[in-house]
Amino acid sequence: MSKGGSAAVAGATAQIPLLSSAVLYGASVFDSLRAWRTRRGALVYGLAHHVARFRRSADLALLDLEVDDGELLRRVADALRDCPEDGFARVRVLAYGVDPELCDRRAAVAVFSLPVAGYASPRPRLTTATAARRVSGDLPRAVKSPSGYLRVRREVAAARTAGFDDVLVWNEHGRVSEASRANVVMIRDGVLVTPPTSEGALAGVTKKVLRHLALREGVRWESRPIDLAELGGADSILLTSSSLGVVAARSIGDRPLAEDGLAADLCHWYSALPLERPDDEFLTEVRW
Repeated sequence: MSKGGSAAVAGATAQIPLLSSAVLYGASVFDSLRAWRTRRGALVYGLAHHVARFRRSADLALLDLEVDDGELLRRVADALRDCPEDGFARVRVLAYGVDPELCDRRAAVAVFSLPVAGYASPRPRLTTATAARRVSGDLPRAVKSPSGYLRVRREVAAARTAGFDDVLVWNEHGRVSEASRANVVMIRDGVLVTPPTSEGALAGVTKKVLRHLALREGVRWESRPIDLAELGGADSILLTSSSLGVVAARSIGDRPLAEDGLAADLCHWYSALPLERPDDEFLTEVRW
């Protein structure tokens, strides 16, 4: 560690002390990256956007990241190097408080790979959460922290017991925010509609990439509030996240949703981007 414990370390060697603010008080933030592993390196989706969001989360959580972008990128490359070639890879960047004092800002950064397979159902069956989640909570939604998933963890557990795979979270105004670990994009009459961050949605990097691809293909995109009642008229619902990619939901409640047509095209445009357009502005090549 350097500069008071802020060096980036490999996930396999990272040790989080029990007497740390990360363990005692939940002082940690993270970001997840998706990449296509090649023989010479990897193509990372939205790398600059992920780094910016990670730093913003740390700043809002009062964690000092005394590691520069160059070192962070080297650690990401090291984590990707261990992933299988010619396939998608997933990397997590974690900042965690190392001192037991509640407000100490010193943080360590760990970077490690995670398996892509088995993260979530490739054709999720959705239901809505049982209670509203307020937009203005104790933890700003701009902070991507493990602490922010505790409540939705209970919702997902209840949904799975009832035979579903994931939940759509809604706010105190009766409008859609996001899914448990992904942004939501509704397809209705050929138009893509997604809730803005003001509705309680995370500023998703994968959703930003999808918007870029959709507009390039001439598909209309709207960022606006979505009432829960509108879901009854949805043709398809997409979930987007770096860990999940872009997937079309199988159903919401007991109502089937279309997984072909525009929904299938959007999923393909996203997953095929490294192979069909490796020089796209939302891809960053990492070599070793």
